[in-house]
Amino acid sequence: MTAEAEATLPVLDGAVVADPASDLLLAAVCARWGGPRRGLGVVQGFGLHEGAVASTLSFDSADVVAVGASREALAAAAQRAVTIGGGFVVVDGRGAVRAELPLPLGGVLTAVSVPEAARGIEAVTAALRDLGSTLARPLLTLQTITFSAIPALRLTARGLLLVKSREHVSALL
Repeated sequence: MTAEAEATLPVLDGAVVADPASDLLLAAVCARWGGPRRGLGVVQGFGLHEGAVASTLSFDSADVVAVGASREALAAAAQRAVTIGGGFVVVDGRGAVRAELPLPLGGVLTAVSVPEAARGIEAVTAALRDLGSTLARPLLTLQTITFSAIPALRLTARGLLLVKSREHVSALL
């Protein structure tokens, strides 16, 4: 379920920061193909108390999508996803990798066996739970943040998109 809402986040040294205590986390989508575009936003409902998660497996874009409790963790998770050639990455509040599942085939596929891939998904999900997420399927939620076929507010590499009107809006970050 996605709904548009307004929230006020703290500002530190001129930059908006997440408020994990209020479950307001930073989100970013960075274009993997076609230039240095990126969209920034805020999500609620993910539940992370610290750290971040990043993925290159996102519906209809294969861009890097990340959600995190700090800018540093968000960047660490996204950079690690790129470094491993794509995949799912969870980092803690210090940026240390807690779990990852590389998807080196275009950032969306793995060459490992199905049981091994399933273990990787379970490890990534368990790491997210350890960092506070209570979502039933946190990786699916992460993947759908960018899915612009769902008639709601979506985050794309071009910014926040009001899907019904196809209009980009500012998150004022």
